[in-house]
Amino acid sequence: MRNAEEILQFHENFMTELRVLLEPLGFSMEQNGDLVAFDPPEIGRESGALHVQLQNLNEAIRLVSTKFATEV
Repeated sequence: MRNAEEILQFHENFMTELRVLLEPLGFSMEQNGDLVAFDPPEIGRESGALHVQLQNLNEAIRLVSTKFATEV
């Protein structure tokens, strides 16, 4: 069984890895764990941006699900 220090370190590492995965897709993880969406520079608000953001959201969900399944 893991002790509290190991669990805290695992959590910090896991959150850092999630931030790295999500930022290129236009999502930022705040320090308190909140997920914030923003417009990545290459998307902006031009026509079709919502479609791209939804594709990015689907990819973000896939990445987080995979990461969770392989780490926990």
